[in-house]
Amino acid sequence: MINLLKYYAKKRIIIIGIISIILILLSLIMFQGGFIYGTGEYVYIHNNPINTIGALSIILSIIVPIFEFSFKMRKVGIDEFYKFPIKRSKLFLVKYIVGLLEVVLPIVSFWLFMLIRILLSNHMFVLKYYFLFIIVLIVLIFFIYSIIT
Repeated sequence: MINLLKYYAKKRIIIIGIISIILILLSLIMFQGGFIYGTGEYVYIHNNPINTIGALSIILSIIVPIFEFSFKMRKVGIDEFYKFPIKRSKLFLVKYIVGLLEVVLPIVSFWLFMLIRILLSNHMFVLKYYFLFIIVLIVLIFFIYSIIT
């Protein structure tokens, strides 16, 4: 099972990198412009990338399991997997873990990029809500991915 997990991780690292780059480029495009932070008052940010990336991560957690478990719909694909010396439950567990990594790693890399960008800029954000949003989003992604799978 570990060898199969390593195989899929090496195979999918390019996809994870591409999705991460797309999310980071999207945040660079959306994060343009100045944010206004008054003296003690909160101002709504019109070009806030956090809501859009949150929605894209939920969409990603719906689409990835469909592609990850599409081998079950083809007879040739399922016969190829069943001839390997691995149990079906372990095969599904490996596919589940790899798909979950495909969803979570790009989101985490985006959030780390945004955190670095926020800390290096002169803009003021309440970061405790930022971290809370990340945790809630990852839990939500986990539940959505698990239900779809």
